[in-house]
Amino acid sequence: MMYAYKMRRCAVALAAALACLSAGAQTDAERAQQAAREAAAKAAEARRKATVEATKNGLRPVFSEEATRLAEEQARQKQKAREQMTRKARKAEMSDSAWRAENRMKLQTWRRKLFVGGQLGSNFAVADNITDHPPFRWGEAWGMGANVYVGKFFARGFGVRGSLSYQNVRNRVDRETVEEAWIPKQLYSGSGFFRFNVLETNADILFDISGTSYSNRFHPFRVHFILGTGLSIAGKKKLHGDLLVPDVRNEEGQIMYDGEAYPSFESRVDTKTHALWTLRTGLLFDYRFSQHFSANMEGTATFSNDNFEGIKFDEPFDILLKGSVGVTYWF
Repeated sequence: MMYAYKMRRCAVALAAALACLSAGAQTDAERAQQAAREAAAKAAEARRKATVEATKNGLRPVFSEEATRLAEEQARQKQKAREQMTRKARKAEMSDSAWRAENRMKLQTWRRKLFVGGQLGSNFAVADNITDHPPFRWGEAWGMGANVYVGKFFARGFGVRGSLSYQNVRNRVDRETVEEAWIPKQLYSGSGFFRFNVLETNADILFDISGTSYSNRFHPFRVHFILGTGLSIAGKKKLHGDLLVPDVRNEEGQIMYDGEAYPSFESRVDTKTHALWTLRTGLLFDYRFSQHFSANMEGTATFSNDNFEGIKFDEPFDILLKGSVGVTYWF
C-alpha cells in the first residue's frame, strides 16, 4: 500500500514537470514569433519611409534587391553609351579636321592648268544611206579611232584644247544597189559596206558646266561642254569585199556582165580624198583620281558637208558621232 502511494505521487510530480516544460516552450515560440512580426513591421516601415523619401527627391523607388541590381545595370549602360558618344564625337572632330586639311592641300596642289592626254573610242557615221547601215550592226557599221590632245585652263571653268585624231569610218552603199543588183547576180562578196580613214585636227573650247570648279571644296568630278572647229581629211573609200566577175566596164564606168550593165562601187561613191571644215560639240566627263592623273569619258558630234563619206544626196550635212575613254596628265 505504501509503495503504491509513493508511485502515484511520483507520477503526479512528473506530469507537473512536463506541463511546466511545455508551457515554457510555448512561451518561447510565441516570443520568437512576436519578434519576427516586429522585425517585419520595422522592415516594412523602413521601405515605406525610403519610398516616400525617394519620391520626394524625384528618384525611382527601390523595392527589392533585384530592382537595385537592374538600376545599377541601367546606370552602367548609360555611362557606357555616354562614353561611346564622346569617343565618336572626338573621332568625327579629328576626321573633319583631317578632311579640311586634305581639302586645302588638294585645292592648292591638285590644280587644273596645263594638261595632255589620249583617248580610244568608237565612231558611227550618221550620213547618206543611214537606213542601210543601222547602228545595231556593230561589226560592220561602227568604226574605231584614237586621239591625243593638249590644252590649258586659263580660269577655273574655262579652257582650250587642241587635238589630233585618227578614225576608221564605215558606211554602206545603198540597199537597192547591194540587194537588187550585186547580191542576186553575185557580182561582189560581202554586204556592201565600205571603209575610209579620217584624220582630224580640232580646236576646242571647254566650259565647266558642273559648277564644281568654282567651289571652295575640292571636287574630283567635273563635266565640260565642248565647242570646237577643225579640219578633217576623209581618205580614199574602199569597198569591203571583192569583185567576183571580170572587171569589165563600159564608158559610164558600169560593170558589164552577161550582156548587162550593173552599177559599180565607183559609180555610187566618190572614192577620192576630201578635206572638209567641221564644227563639233559634245560633253567631257572627267574624274581626278590622283594629283597628276584623271580618267575621262567623252561624247562628241562632228558636223561636215554632205560629201564627207563620198555620197552626196539629199542630206544637207553629215555627222560623225564619237564616244571615247581616256586618261589625262595634269602638270
